[in-house]
Amino acid sequence: MTDSELLALSARAHGGLEYVDEMGWIHVNPDGTRGAWWNPLTNDGDALRLSVRLGISVYLMYEDRVCADRAGIREYWEYSQNDLYSATRRVIVTAAAAIGKEVP
Repeated sequence: MTDSELLALSARAHGGLEYVDEMGWIHVNPDGTRGAWWNPLTNDGDALRLSVRLGISVYLMYEDRVCADRAGIREYWEYSQNDLYSATRRVIVTAAAAIGKEVP
């Protein structure tokens, strides 16, 4: 799955986001105004908020693998390739994308 597809499904799971051309995703405030740009693959804060919002648990497994689970079931993992931060963001987005697939 491409990064764009992962982000689209994650955005569906997150809700309250709008796609703006090739520029990416942006928050839509309750009053209809647009807020900050959103990209949990590159932004630690966006990834953390996505994880909390969707109830995704993340933890380090071994020295080179980051895992994510939902409801206590280990479902997703990503090798760090010497960048645990990037692997953590990616595993959160991967888990969120799976949730997004379930959203009508």
